[in-house]
Amino acid sequence: MTMNPQGMDLDAVSLALQRFLDGLIAHGGFKLKIEIKRTAGQFERDYENPDLVVAFDGADANLLLENRAELLRSFEQVAMEAVGLDHDSHERVFFDCQDYRQLRIQELGLAAQAAADRVKRTGVPYKFASSSGAADKTADYSRLRRPTTPLSRFPRHPDEVGSEWCDSRGRRA
Repeated sequence: MTMNPQGMDLDAVSLALQRFLDGLIAHGGFKLKIEIKRTAGQFERDYENPDLVVAFDGADANLLLENRAELLRSFEQVAMEAVGLDHDSHERVFFDCQDYRQLRIQELGLAAQAAADRVKRTGVPYKFASSSGAADKTADYSRLRRPTTPLSRFPRHPDEVGSEWCDSRGRRA
């Protein structure tokens, strides 16, 4: 049994994550491979320094990374809840796909360093663009198809009062 300084059993967490994610991937029909790596103390930084990294790769990796890695973040949230990790333990386990998150952290670090250098050089405070605005939440819906079957072709639903049938506006047919 391997414990981290916060008392989290890394062996148990790793096994529980592997089992849950194997089922999620199999039942979801995803073509993904998972590798859970021990990384305690491998990152030389004060932030995002996890004990475990859950790395995804495979033919469907692009699905995890679409829309700013929305599906990857969803997998992470659901998996953490499923294995029973409390909110404080979430920073100890890191989900990534094709180093997307790692590269994003480096990118943000470089942007912060450039901003700090600019402030030192000019003395003018720097304001970062909002990262929680609507631009971050927009999705590309251009690939979705519109329904081509008119609703009138679907069976009507029974009226709540009795066994008579009504149309979509509640009129008895």
